[in-house]
Amino acid sequence: MAAEHAAVTTHDWIRGISLSVLASVIGGASKLSIRKSWIIDARRKAEISSSGAFEANRYVNQNHDSDDSSVENEANQLAPLEVDCSHLPPFDQHSTLLPRDPNRKHRRKKPSISAKQLSWHLYVSGMIGMSFLNPLCCVLAMRYANPSILAPFSGLTLVWIVLLSGITVGEHPGRSQKVACTLIVTGEVLVALFGDHMNGEDRDVDDVVSE
Repeated sequence: MAAEHAAVTTHDWIRGISLSVLASVIGGASKLSIRKSWIIDARRKAEISSSGAFEANRYVNQNHDSDDSSVENEANQLAPLEVDCSHLPPFDQHSTLLPRDPNRKHRRKKPSISAKQLSWHLYVSGMIGMSFLNPLCCVLAMRYANPSILAPFSGLTLVWIVLLSGITVGEHPGRSQKVACTLIVTGEVLVALFGDHMNGEDRDVDDVVSE
């Protein structure tokens, strides 16, 4: 029995810590990925809304300049409530009507579609990381180290999020979050140097396997 598990040594807890750190990386990346997907989706919808409102206002202003009748002006002021922005005539930078391009509608949709696809891919990959890959690494880590060793390393997820949130999603952490990350890293260093690397009751991995 002991010969079958000869590869298991008292240093296998290092493998457990490595898997636990990997799980924290996957967890942090997954959370940032999902957050990024929501930001991209919200920005895409805001751009579509602002673009439609801008063209509707220019359409109304152009009609106000060309119509002298007060009755027609009053009717044109209600135009934004009934105008489909995708069918509005195009304007140049001087508010001058341009010839209608039959392919203009399709060209405008391409950036929106690509942003929607990117948002969806980030969301799905984040869900896979959080629901499958992260728990898998945590379970495998338990094979080599006990929870008293691995538990502090679960806090690394917050560390990765704080370190990478500014680069990936443009949200910069506050001072309290930075202090929390410093305490987490300090605690993990103390556990790695002075923590109990046994499996309870003064038994190491070899003792447990040999039973």
